[in-house]
Amino acid sequence: MKSGWLLTCFVLTTCSAFAAEEALKPRKPCTVQSPKHLDFDLSGLSVLPKTEGQKSTKGARNESWMAIGYDSGVNYTINICAPVIEDIKDVEGVDESKWQNISAFYTSESGKTFSLGMQHSEFVFRGRKLVLHYQDGSPCGGGNSASELADGDSKNTRRKSMMISFLCDQDSFESSKPNMALSFVGASPDFCHYGFEARTPLACGGSIAPTEQAVGPGSLFGIM
Repeated sequence: MKSGWLLTCFVLTTCSAFAAEEALKPRKPCTVQSPKHLDFDLSGLSVLPKTEGQKSTKGARNESWMAIGYDSGVNYTINICAPVIEDIKDVEGVDESKWQNISAFYTSESGKTFSLGMQHSEFVFRGRKLVLHYQDGSPCGGGNSASELADGDSKNTRRKSMMISFLCDQDSFESSKPNMALSFVGASPDFCHYGFEARTPLACGGSIAPTEQAVGPGSLFGIM
């Protein structure tokens, strides 16, 4: 009886230590755990630039994701958890040193480029919805349409931001490779905030690589 009690105490103490250690570990970028402890890994949606000498992978994307803005008159180029891989220049109201960190942008009918926000890889849950935010884009609030909004006036401190809501969709895509359907939902009247919806199998949840998981109570009993 005593040995069983000691074993239980040892297991509980060890598992608590594992849990505390895991809580202190930074999460892998572009991953999140739901309130119900279901792991989500959307890093497969990040489009990465091909390095010099790298061979092309079959089915790999060579451009960032795009959402058609049917009502806004512009199309939106977006990457997930990473900067866009397109070479963008002369971004309205954004310092040149930050262009390489822009994760979403659009080009107006007159050829001006506007940022919707900087790279960010931390997801949050809003109720049951998985959400990713980008902030600190081009100045906003001074125009009448999505095409011509900001003139880079230093007095205008408001900046564009956007939110992507990810929805589980296991039926519309090939299961062999990450895929996503991105759509423009709308913008605020002052064109400072933009909303998008992304449907992807990766938003259905699952497990992150087993090597990144802590040893649970069941596994510990098995080891012992």
